[in-house]
Amino acid sequence: MPPVGAKPPPKPWLHQTHSAITSILAGEVPEELPPLDLSVGTKLQQQLWHALMHISIGSTCSYSELAHILQRPKAARTCGQACGANPIPLIIPCHRVLAKGNKLGGFSAGLDWKRKLLKSEGHSF
Repeated sequence: MPPVGAKPPPKPWLHQTHSAITSILAGEVPEELPPLDLSVGTKLQQQLWHALMHISIGSTCSYSELAHILQRPKAARTCGQACGANPIPLIIPCHRVLAKGNKLGGFSAGLDWKRKLLKSEGHSF
């Protein structure tokens, strides 16, 4: 038992999260992601969030392309809503999803952040 008043050691996920966010903000692939609890979403949202994890740095896709990946070709709007409900938008890279015509679309943290994240990954707008 630690002495009274001593701080407990940080949880391993805290270091993983810090490391992952630092890498992401530098436009790099994180070595390791912290454990992610995506149980807050519907089944479709969870499927979409997992699909987002497969969009590599430097790549983008559209909401309609995501809908096709999920085998729901008419669900582009639903995919946009699921991106907006993403509980961990930095680690689950919904910023890599663009609207038709390579337009930015939306982002829960604001379009300035979306531009910054995409720019750090080599995109220009």
